[in-house]
Formats: sequence, structure tokens, C-alpha cells
Amino acid sequence: MEVCIRSIADQVSDERVKILVSDDASTDDTPQVLERLAAEYPCLSWYRREERGGYDGNFRDLFSRPELGDTEWTWMFGDDDMLRPGALSFMLKHLEGAGECQFIHVAELKRTSGTNHLIHGSLLDLANTFGWIEMTGFITCNVVRSVKLQEAMRTPRWRTYAKSAFAQSAALLEVLHDKPCAFLDMPLVESQDAEQTAETGERWKADRIGERYLLIADALEVMYEDKILTKKVKAPFFRYLSQSMWDRFVTSFIVDYLDHQYLWADDAWHRTIKMTSYVTPAEDADAIIRDIEAARGLSTLHNYLSKNLNVLAEELRAIFERRNTRIYPYTYMMSANMEAVGERVSATS
Repeated sequence: MEVCIRSIADQVSDERVKILVSDDASTDDTPQVLERLAAEYPCLSWYRREERGGYDGNFRDLFSRPELGDTEWTWMFGDDDMLRPGALSFMLKHLEGAGECQFIHVAELKRTSGTNHLIHGSLLDLANTFGWIEMTGFITCNVVRSVKLQEAMRTPRWRTYAKSAFAQSAALLEVLHDKPCAFLDMPLVESQDAEQTAETGERWKADRIGERYLLIADALEVMYEDKILTKKVKAPFFRYLSQSMWDRFVTSFIVDYLDHQYLWADDAWHRTIKMTSYVTPAEDADAIIRDIEAARGLSTLHNYLSKNLNVLAEELRAIFERRNTRIYPYTYMMSANMEAVGERVSATS
């Protein structure tokens, strides 16, 4: 957190820029560190939550704060990321000419293609081109008009959205799907860790983040049911990092079964298929569904057969025992009495 704050605060030379930090009822020395940094940087203020709210609770509380109402823009930031040198002054100049734009997604160092292009469109346009979670999921890349961000935090659908791992993505899509937005393919931020740390991995496991990725299907279902979204999306909408969401899930299902004999529950498969129901053209969706259903059917069949192999073997043994009963001894005659069946043939020479 200190590295993150310093990367921003050391660039602040405009009194309009303020840094607000939420301490989610930490149990370490976070308050002491924040007190020290606040004394050093006048632009920094912070508050402490009395009870831990977790990611979605802390997120909603922070970005609903009345202090944000006094600002035109809010740049979300995660405490394990950093602002790259010169990024703040560049963004301030850019925002002065942002016009009607309501949201800007900037590139993270590892994800940028290095074009430095600025691509305009509604949030739905950007999502259909680059991916919905890709454009909104990494919060440190999101710069939002404060009024729109607070509107997103007030959505009555937040509880449904918060069940997924991307509550903010759903809330932003709800509010900004048809509003002018932009993607700036310029690396203005970067993660502090080149790879996911063991600590983060354990935290994600405890919070069941992997499973909660699936629940974005429920968030979308609510938006379609409530007529917030009315048109189907293109397949790239479901891109996240190097895969589409359904490919991510299906390959995880297959690996978990083949390597660990773990068969995912029916609702996981149903949600994966549900995502494809929002995709156009229909033939693209049908091709995806065929592979999903084939993977599910084959793993289920293999699981059934594996569990019943011993039973099948016992059935085979029972048939073998019934049909392998020796009726006759290894001679043509069962007993001497059989001699009466026919005349004895004498051998002649």
C-alpha cells in the first residue's frame, strides 16, 4: 500500500488531486502507515471501516463516499498496483479535453499492445471489441466520472452483482453501456508483482474467486431481464486475458476432472452455457455450446463408468461362472452307463 500511495502522491502537483484510502478494518499496522503518509502528503486522507466488508463491501463504501461528489473524475486504484512515472500529469491534460466521455480504461503495462491509440465508443462497443471484464475488471485501469461511478454504486442490483468476482464490472456496464467511453492503449499503471503471489492465491481461494467468475452469468441475466441490455453481444465480449470466459471454464472443468477426478456441479455447466445464450450470431453460440455439452457429457459418462467398473467386472465374472460350469468330464462318456446307449463297435484288423 505504501509503494502504491507514494507512486501517486509523488506525482501530485495540482491541488485538485486528492488521494482517499479506505482501511477495511485491517488487523496489521495499516493505520500507523497511513497516519505517517498523511502527515507527509497533504493530498492524502483516509478513513477506517469499523467492520470488515470484504472486497465488494469496501469497494462500494469507498466509491459512494460524499467526498467523491466534489470531484469531476475518480481514478480507482488497487493497493498492489503502481502509477507509472508521468502518468498523472498526462491524464490530467487528457481529461481536460475529454468532452462528453464518461469513462476511460487505461492499459496496464503487461497488457498493453503499445499502440498508444485512443479508441472511442460506448462501453458496450469497447466490450464487444476488447472484452467486458478486460475493459472494467482491473479496477486500477478505470478512470470514471465521479457522478457516474456513484450512480453505479447505488444500483439496486448490487447484491446480485457482488456475488460474482466482478461486481464493479456489472455496475459500470449497467450505467455506462450506452454512454461515450474510451480505451487508452497506453501503459499508465503497472502491478507491483510480476506474478500472483502465494498470499494473493490463498486469499482468492478463501474468497472462492475462481467459482465466482461464473456468477457474471447471473449479473448479465438480471440486466437482460430488466431490459438494461436489449441486444445480444459479440463473442469477444467474453474475452478475459488470453481466453474467452467459456473456454476458461470448460478447460478448468476438464483439467479438474482428468487430474483430480473432480466433477463440477450442474449449475457451473449451466452458467457457462447461459453466457453463450447472449452471443450473436447464433451459429457462433451453437458451436460453443456443442463443445461445452460434449465436455460435460464425456466427463459425466467417464465418471459413471469409472465408478461402476468394479460392478461391471462382477457382472462379467457372474456370467463367466454360470457359463463356465463343466457339464462333462474330459471324456466322451459321463459314466459306464452310457455304454448302453449304442452298440459297442469292435475294432477289426
